[in-house]
Amino acid sequence: MIDNNNHENLYKYGNGRNVLISYIDQVEPCPFHWHLYSEVIYILNGELFINVDGAPYHLTGGNIIFISPCELHSILPEQSTQTMLLQYDPSILMQFPSIAEHNLTIQQHIKTLSSSENPLLFESLRALLYNVYDLQKDDSEQTADPFYDVNQYMLICQMATLLFSCEKQLSKPILEKIPVRPRKAMQSILEACSYISRNYTDDITLTQLAERAGMSKFYFSRMFEQYTNSNFNTYLAKCRLDNAKRLLANKDNKITDIAFQSGFGSLATFNRIFLKYEGMSPTDFRKLHNVN
Repeated sequence: MIDNNNHENLYKYGNGRNVLISYIDQVEPCPFHWHLYSEVIYILNGELFINVDGAPYHLTGGNIIFISPCELHSILPEQSTQTMLLQYDPSILMQFPSIAEHNLTIQQHIKTLSSSENPLLFESLRALLYNVYDLQKDDSEQTADPFYDVNQYMLICQMATLLFSCEKQLSKPILEKIPVRPRKAMQSILEACSYISRNYTDDITLTQLAERAGMSKFYFSRMFEQYTNSNFNTYLAKCRLDNAKRLLANKDNKITDIAFQSGFGSLATFNRIFLKYEGMSPTDFRKLHNVN
């Protein structure tokens, strides 16, 4: 969904999952927009004209394009263009410093991949995309693997590490240097979101993040809200609540312990924020989900 600021949201669905893959039988035109999640588009049939940060790409069947967080892009398909579209929260790759650091570098180098120019790498990535798709399809049919989230995470990591390992082997037309553009603020916000996702149990403050980004508190706050469509306090609270809801699924976890393990300073604060965003108390949430 694209809001009035051309910001597209990837809504978490089903137990807070943050990976979505879909088969699109007929791609619709999409005006310029941006988002904080990573996007991989595999063109099955037809043609796509995609503009990414001012750089035009004409893609046909057997091409894959990678769109990084915060990149302004538009999509213009021909009739009956078919694609497979993967969208995922990049923070799931930021838990390991080596991956996080390399991911920021590779985003500036690899944009497209062709089955004709690098067939082995293409086929490997294509197979992983279908694995993610099949995993999600099985889950939607209520035949899910109990370790769905783990397998999903592993497949995304495999895709990333495959690109990392093949970076130096890619031919020059594929290893395309993308022009450096003034996106420092956007990158700083992305890094801040990644930091929050890894450290939400700590006592994180807006002032600390602004200092890490080299910005004033007021400028950072304005940029954060502009790029995430959420203020800092709400973003942090929802990260903590996502963890709390996972812990509530285990009936052996005491609610007081869950509050502190999720980064809330007190049980009263946890109850108040849980009620504000979930519309019920943690106890009622646990009962609703049949955890006795």
